Amino acid sequence: MKITLVYPGISIIGFDSLGRGAHDTISVNLGMGYISSYLKENSKGHTVDLIDLRDLETWEHFEIELKARDPDVVGIHFNTINFEYGLNCARKAKKLNRIVIAGGPHATLAPDDLIRTGLIDTVIVGEGEVSFLKVIEDIECGKATERIIYGEKIENLDDIPFPDRDLYNMNRILNSPGIFPYPNRYIGIVASRGCYYNCSFCQPLE
Repeated sequence: MKITLVYPGISIIGFDSLGRGAHDTISVNLGMGYISSYLKENSKGHTVDLIDLRDLETWEHFEIELKARDPDVVGIHFNTINFEYGLNCARKAKKLNRIVIAGGPHATLAPDDLIRTGLIDTVIVGEGEVSFLKVIEDIECGKATERIIYGEKIENLDDIPFPDRDLYNMNRILNSPGIFPYPNRYIGIVASRGCYYNCSFCQPLE
């Protein structure tokens, strides 16, 4: 199957999601990179690419890119701050009758919000690598998928490959001005997941 992942970017003071101005060029969405690398390593016949809205100019450009990629499945990353932009991506994908899977922090915190929009077929809560692959396999076999899926926890991070950095426009990212006091050419990794604290104001531990 052909899978296109979509990163809507971040829109806030100083950033944009196709509103231009300054934008979050220095960050790599590692979650999507991990999903792509896990899918490529553990399946055959599936292709994965990424549409990063930070590389585009307009929503029309996004529609053109999506039509050109012609994916079977579109996976969209949702932060709370880019919720509306993610929904716009989903809306355009559904206009093309594509299957839409949502993941990311907002999907984990408020999966019902996404389902109620009518634009999302499946929401993956929590860690997505194993569950995303299983959803793709179910779709390929014609099986019905659950609307909300609670991701399988990965006990040993060494069991998953490093993020697929071929997804990204690394020249843009590595040559962008940094916000940290390091040379420009650096990239992040995930060394641990979760949190062993239990702050009352934070997302409950499960």
